[in-house]
Amino acid sequence: MIRTAVRKFRQLPQKLTGDVAANASANKAAQLNWIEKLQEIEEFARKGGSEKAHKLHASRNKYFIEERINAIKDEGTEVLEIGLLAGHDLDYGSIPRATLMTCIAWVHGIPVCIGGSDATVKGGTSYPITVQKSNRLSDISRQNYLPSINLVDSGGAFLPLQSEIFPDKNDGGRNFYNIANISSMGIPMVSVVCGSCTAGGAYTPSMCDEMVFVDKMGTMFLGGPPLVEAATGEKVTAEELGGAMLHSSVSGCADYFARDEEESAAYVRSIFETLNIPEFATTRKAAVEPNVEYDILDVASTKSDARLTIACLTDGSVFHEFKELYGTGLVCGYGRVSGHMVGFVANNGNFDSDAALKGAHFVHLASERRVPVVFLQNSLFHDDFDASSDSVATSAAAMRARAAYISAVSTSKSPKVTIACAGANRLSDLCPRQYDPNFFFRWPASMGLRSGNDWEDESFFSSARIWDDGTIDPRMTRDTLKKCMDIFEFGRNHELFIKSKELETYQPMYRL
Repeated sequence: MIRTAVRKFRQLPQKLTGDVAANASANKAAQLNWIEKLQEIEEFARKGGSEKAHKLHASRNKYFIEERINAIKDEGTEVLEIGLLAGHDLDYGSIPRATLMTCIAWVHGIPVCIGGSDATVKGGTSYPITVQKSNRLSDISRQNYLPSINLVDSGGAFLPLQSEIFPDKNDGGRNFYNIANISSMGIPMVSVVCGSCTAGGAYTPSMCDEMVFVDKMGTMFLGGPPLVEAATGEKVTAEELGGAMLHSSVSGCADYFARDEEESAAYVRSIFETLNIPEFATTRKAAVEPNVEYDILDVASTKSDARLTIACLTDGSVFHEFKELYGTGLVCGYGRVSGHMVGFVANNGNFDSDAALKGAHFVHLASERRVPVVFLQNSLFHDDFDASSDSVATSAAAMRARAAYISAVSTSKSPKVTIACAGANRLSDLCPRQYDPNFFFRWPASMGLRSGNDWEDESFFSSARIWDDGTIDPRMTRDTLKKCMDIFEFGRNHELFIKSKELETYQPMYRL
């Protein structure tokens, strides 16, 4: 037998048929209603603080947070924002973006975690949700070997809620622990002091590898002028006590003195050019658009065949399916997303013992090959099956198989992305947050809980509390996955580059 030189994956369905086609228009209308609500909350988050706060910020010649990030990132590139909805409609009020914008942006072609306080929202004050969001960005940096940039312009902790900000293991001080450990892994960290940086907040830039300090904007001290006067009787200005000139020429905390925000952004970009991270070989191929005649909204968050969703995400809508005839409650296989090889695991029926064993087998293979895996969670299928009607033997087999599946996913070395497409059912979750996926996004019609309370069950409630990395428009899923795959490819190669330096152990940056 002569093998052909060209390997071809199978073409997935290009058209909708039957009930799925008949219900497509109604489902798309329902999805658009959810998306409209999502866009309203996103607009509120991006707006930030009041008009008065914006005018005050601008009067100080400060960039707004998105302007700061745009000045640093590569021109014409997009960002992957994390936690845009964080802080929305919490018990202590709505806090746009949780006073902190977190994203992954590209600087000299390097994906970088950027966290920046939005000083137009409560002066950039840190709430409990702000701490959670900051910790989440640190997790992403560590897990994906991404350098990071901290843009510091914060009014410190919101003291009326200090019992929820400071005391526990993953509360306020955890950020310092994260910085030290990420630095000790050899992952570069840069800070820009472009506003207030007081008390514990002063440790964040001081612990990073390199610090840029903006003149007449940034200040950094453990206790500000009022505390100095109360303790010693001495009157001193914030600039004299902890401004850019003092920390650049006297304390030595700052490494670069920037005259303004434009120069600080130029310094940051220049620093990243010195990282000397080499270009890497890639397994990525030329990207091809999906080849379907329907909209992903026609099938999103329904009990239609999972292959219809996968067809909207993969290059050319082609797919290499694994164990197609066995364990049909899961669809497993490989496709390319924007040229990157990706594994898919999707609910497509009852998550029984056969499906669980199939999933475990596939995830194990993907892990050995270091192929990233995308999990399309849709628990609506599971609602059709009554577990109480199973025999003892069937239930025991399902339990053992699911245990094997959980072990395979939890220990997999492959990067993982979970998309919560619909429902919320622990019995059919494929890779929930507890299994530590690199990223977890959800669609607006999905539920985070099944409490019976409509608002608590909504996706927005989940995203507001950073139980996921954000609720996204299903039409943005392919683009989001593309960014994730770019991040994973860099992260894997960056990890190998760091470990190739033959240094037995890295140490955190000891600045002073």
